[in-house]
Amino acid sequence: MTQNLSRGFFIPLFLFIALLSFPLLAAECPVCGMEFKPAAKTAFLTKVKEKPRHLCSFACAAKTADKVSDAKFEVTDFTNGKPLAGDSAYFLIRSKNLLKELDFDMPPSVVAFASEKEAKEKAAKLGDGEVVHGWKNLKKTLAP
Repeated sequence: MTQNLSRGFFIPLFLFIALLSFPLLAAECPVCGMEFKPAAKTAFLTKVKEKPRHLCSFACAAKTADKVSDAKFEVTDFTNGKPLAGDSAYFLIRSKNLLKELDFDMPPSVVAFASEKEAKEKAAKLGDGEVVHGWKNLKKTLAP
C-alpha cells in the first residue's frame, strides 16, 4: 500500500519539476517569436535596458542592433560553448557544410570562435566559409 502511495506521489512531483525546468531548455526570441535553446550555437545575447535578451540568430541580432544603436552582443563559442564578446569574436559565415553540425539554424548561419586560428581551421575542415572578425564587420558583411 505504501509503495503505491509513493509512486502516486513521485510521478506528479517529477512532472511538476520537469515543467518548471522547461523554460531553462527553451526560450522565445523577442524579435521573431521562434522558440529555440538559448545555448544554441547560433544564438546571440544582449541587454536592452539592463534586461537580458536571448536572440535566436544573427538575423534577429542585426534587427535589434538597428533599433538599439549601442547594443553589445555575446555569442556562444562554437568550440566550447562558453560566452564570447561579439566585438572580439571571429565569425565563420557562408558555410553550407556547417549546417550538418548545428543544433539550431536560422539563416544566415553564423558561428563564433575565440580565435582566428580556430575559425580558419573549422572553415578549412568544412571546405567552405569565410571568417570575419568582430560584430561590426559581421553586420557590415551580412546585413542587406
